[in-house]
Amino acid sequence: MRTSAPALVPIFRSALQARLLLRVLTSTQPPTAADLARELDAPEPTVSREIRRLLEAGLITGRRIGRATLLSAAEDNPATAPLRQLLVVTYGPTQLLEQTLVDVAGIVAAYVHGSWAARYHGEHGRPPGDVDVLIVGSPDRGDVDAALDGLERQLGREIHLTYASTERWHDPTDPYIASLRQRPLVELRLHRPDPPREPCRHTVPGRKETDVAMRLDVEDRWPELFAQLDETQRRAVVQALASAWHEGWEPNREDVVNLIDEARGAIDAAEYRRRAHAAAYRRSDAAR
Repeated sequence: MRTSAPALVPIFRSALQARLLLRVLTSTQPPTAADLARELDAPEPTVSREIRRLLEAGLITGRRIGRATLLSAAEDNPATAPLRQLLVVTYGPTQLLEQTLVDVAGIVAAYVHGSWAARYHGEHGRPPGDVDVLIVGSPDRGDVDAALDGLERQLGREIHLTYASTERWHDPTDPYIASLRQRPLVELRLHRPDPPREPCRHTVPGRKETDVAMRLDVEDRWPELFAQLDETQRRAVVQALASAWHEGWEPNREDVVNLIDEARGAIDAAEYRRRAHAAAYRRSDAAR
């Protein structure tokens, strides 16, 4: 299905491509395709196709760890820096506003509105000159100003703030709020998800939850192995193990050691494959 060029910056194939590229080019922790699909609320097959195009174009790079691929900006490509800046000043406002406002206490919700929101939703018109933001709740305005300090310079646009109490935002008789709700809005995601109690434990349909041997709890079983990794490496290893687990593979300690060795750079991908194949043969012989 063909998608129209985004009104904010029509040189891209789609808004999804622009948002995906912005996320990868500005990320401090390399995401995977699954991360991007979740964050962008897009089907993973569609995200994977866009990633493949960007990899082939040399705009991003992928580092494979087990079955997961960590995506990063291709910093050796001379187009990367200007492309990053273009994306920041066009699609960047929501992402950067979310990053700066997420820890400000008292914000119940926040929305970008006005011309930037209209272009984001595909409404064509003159390029937006500023970014209008409505903050719902009762935060300390000094805290908001401090959080946004320097962001206008980074975006190359002025940020205009409006505040509304929670009661006013939900008042259907308020003419200003009613007019806002009739126009395009982009809600900022300001609430961090609660971490799961067992972040690395995944069950497979049809397998008993109570059977310890049938659970992916590798970090609980071998914490000394994961102590060697930084957060990005740890997340990549866990995601690779979870992906394989859902396909029916049950890793043992040797499997985890091999994957961790690749993640931290102790072995290369070829050596990881050699070890994995050798382990598979040993298992096959033992099962006979």
